Amino acid sequence: MSYRYAAKGQHLPDALRDGLIGTGIALVAVMVMLRATPRRRALAASCLVAVLGAELVWRNAGNSLNAEPAGRYAVFQKLPPEQLQGLTLLKAELDARHAKGEHPRVEILGLGGAWQNASMVLGLEDTIGYNPLRLADYERAVGPGENAADPNLRQFPGLFRGYRSRLASLLGLEYLVLDRPAERLPKHFPQLTGAKLLYGSGEMWIYRLDPAKPRAYLATRLVPVDSESVLDQDELPDFEGNDTALVDKDSVPKISGEFGLKDPAAPVTAAKGTATILAYRRNIVTVEVETDRDSVLVLHDIFYPGWQARVDGARRPILRTNLLFRGVEVPAGKHVVEFKFRPLSVDNLVAAASELLARDDDAGETAVR
Repeated sequence: MSYRYAAKGQHLPDALRDGLIGTGIALVAVMVMLRATPRRRALAASCLVAVLGAELVWRNAGNSLNAEPAGRYAVFQKLPPEQLQGLTLLKAELDARHAKGEHPRVEILGLGGAWQNASMVLGLEDTIGYNPLRLADYERAVGPGENAADPNLRQFPGLFRGYRSRLASLLGLEYLVLDRPAERLPKHFPQLTGAKLLYGSGEMWIYRLDPAKPRAYLATRLVPVDSESVLDQDELPDFEGNDTALVDKDSVPKISGEFGLKDPAAPVTAAKGTATILAYRRNIVTVEVETDRDSVLVLHDIFYPGWQARVDGARRPILRTNLLFRGVEVPAGKHVVEFKFRPLSVDNLVAAASELLARDDDAGETAVR
């Protein structure tokens, strides 16, 4: 089957060559393992692993077998005129928003080729771009589907029933980039009520959606929720006002203040202060906070293992807030909060191993029952 596919792509000679190389390596490995003494088999096995690892790295590097036609990479080089004009307009508007300290996100849907990856290179925060490691909870809540190049695969779960949903607002989704006008979208799509057409031509149509929640804000009232249960609901629990946030029940023990947790009916005074993003990069986000009372800084970036938070240089636990996002408790006063992604830190590796062992234990108990 793979050779038939290679033939269609005019790469049959390359595929045959690499197939012979792989077969040769396998035969040599078998002969070495059969002839090696028991003491030397461990060394032979280690060498075999090293060779196979090197071959795997080489095969997954850019080469004639995995390259696509040059036209698929045009987004990185020379765009069609209508796409270039639309992208220029969108970038200019986003740059102006960024200069004001705003951080809107974009959904790119229906544009094929390398567009789903290009959003990162072009500096667009795309909510459904191609990502083979997309978080399962995000997939359940937002419904990006298997392939953002095909609008027919875009799903709309209960929590994301449309572009005016509360979750879309929390995501900061304010721009929709399509390969067609809205009226030609598949029938299962929600109507773009209130959306403003910024640009439309050929295969590039850009809409501005309703204003979204800020990327960062201060909460003084926390509403405990079971995030797993909420993911199966049709709407987020009701929490109005810019001073309120949902907090996962597993994050509650990490909180030192009350924040209305013990008595939800008790009045809670909103913080007088600001949360200003000073620096925003892929692996580091720095926020300056000034508040007149203890608060929780909510950052509408995905809650994911490997992130660490520091308040004025001191480590603080990250809270899972608003179902999918990150939060950290800050005391009254002026502070600098830094979120840093350190997936290979000792703490994160230990936590990942502990979670894996816990899952194995749960699976074992289920099997015994």
